[in-house]
Amino acid sequence: MAASSEASLSNPPEQDEVVLYTPLLNGQPPSIGDVQDSQENILKRAKPLTTIVFYFMTIHFLLAFCEIILVAPLIRLFENSLCLSHFDFPPGGIDESLCKIPEIQRPLATIRGWKSMFDTIPGIRILSEVVQSC
Repeated sequence: MAASSEASLSNPPEQDEVVLYTPLLNGQPPSIGDVQDSQENILKRAKPLTTIVFYFMTIHFLLAFCEIILVAPLIRLFENSLCLSHFDFPPGGIDESLCKIPEIQRPLATIRGWKSMFDTIPGIRILSEVVQSC
């Protein structure tokens, strides 16, 4: 409120009236030739759509590739943790073949299922935000 009163004090009243009654758009509608020229200028300045699509495809590929590379070590870490806790953390560790029993693989499958569900939550949230904005 104070900023608007200061602004009105700094401008003389005649200038305020000129600003209030000045049209925002030109009084004449643009001709078809002017519109086509402006569209051509915009298209010349814009990057080709194929370049933008290529950038997005590259980013998507790199992110998917990183996720694929991390899946096997992450499963191995989960399995090793479950196996060590199942056999009460023996000194010297455990052979990997002993970790393939159902008592370890069942909770591992449950953990992987919950992880998959929680990994989809950000995507669903973003999708719902996009749908709401449309």
